[in-house]
Amino acid sequence: MSKIIDENYSKIVEKLSSLKHVLITSH
Repeated sequence: MSKIIDENYSKIVEKLSSLKHVLITSH
């Protein structure tokens, strides 16, 4: 069960970091 959560967490982190990158580059 924790493995699934861990995978989802890494996906969320990836999205967040890419979002942050887009925000930084757009400014």
